[in-house]
Amino acid sequence: MRIRLGVVGLGEGWERRHKPALLRLSDKFEIRSLYDEVAHRAAVQAAELECDAAGGFTALIERPDIDAVYFLGNSWSGVAPIQTACRLKKAIYHARRINGDCQAAQETIDKIRSSDVRFMAEFPWRFYPATIRLMELLASGLGSPQLVFCDQSVLVPEKPAAASRGEPDAEDVTLYTADWMRFVFARNPTAVQSASATPGNAGPCLGCETIVAEFGDSCLAHAMIRRYPQPTWSEAGQFGRPPSFHVVAEHGMAFVQMPSDVTWFDKSGRHDETLEMERSLGEMLSDRFYRIVVHGLTPSPGLDDLDWARRIVTHSRAASAAGRRQTFSV
Repeated sequence: MRIRLGVVGLGEGWERRHKPALLRLSDKFEIRSLYDEVAHRAAVQAAELECDAAGGFTALIERPDIDAVYFLGNSWSGVAPIQTACRLKKAIYHARRINGDCQAAQETIDKIRSSDVRFMAEFPWRFYPATIRLMELLASGLGSPQLVFCDQSVLVPEKPAAASRGEPDAEDVTLYTADWMRFVFARNPTAVQSASATPGNAGPCLGCETIVAEFGDSCLAHAMIRRYPQPTWSEAGQFGRPPSFHVVAEHGMAFVQMPSDVTWFDKSGRHDETLEMERSLGEMLSDRFYRIVVHGLTPSPGLDDLDWARRIVTHSRAASAAGRRQTFSV
């Protein structure tokens, strides 16, 4: 069975990751229609792929020959396209955060859940070889994680209009970080704290945000995300150790460098591994979505994972604003 696909939102992520993967998986996917806010971009891509360019997201989603929709970019239309897909019972591959204020985002998540459509959230860090190997190490000898540290630097365009369409931005990275911490612990957090700083002057750093999440039994995750303006401070912002991931477990520890490097320590000493990606990230993600839609695989990462990542971020920011620890009602 081939999934007849519509794509909403084109950009660098589409060109680099999703289009090549979907073309290589042509036995599983057939691209029927594309929509982008820039009509010319959609027309050029549709001509190349010999499919249709839709005049709007509603027209694309309403097509009877569309089984599933890839949402690949944040747009002015907010949550309306997702809600339309839910109403029409179209499967959803969601590559970015859900736009809108907290109430609108929660309403959309509730609508997806009540519609019972097949849904996959794109959390790419889970699929990197380094993460997969880390989870193997924890299960096979290092033991349960106790402390997790994540350190990220994000480059932010000095002019918002210059943001790369379809590329992860600072908000996406914060969401990815929250999901990765929860994924490593394999359970939901019980409480979060946060602190943030935004310099008042136009300097080399646009601000930083920390998230401290408790996972019970004295287990804790700490994340720091720094934001640097590009292109002026791109080289400085990328210099040094970040991004880095450090996991302290019962019987050792591991240092992860995405996408493929893991250095781990146990009682026997140090071990260095560099892993190869047998398939592209785009292929792994699309193949997982195919199995979710066609074979009934339990969605993972799914709606609950997206909801929890969003809750971690919003609760931590609420904790920062209130100056106190926030607990979760699970």
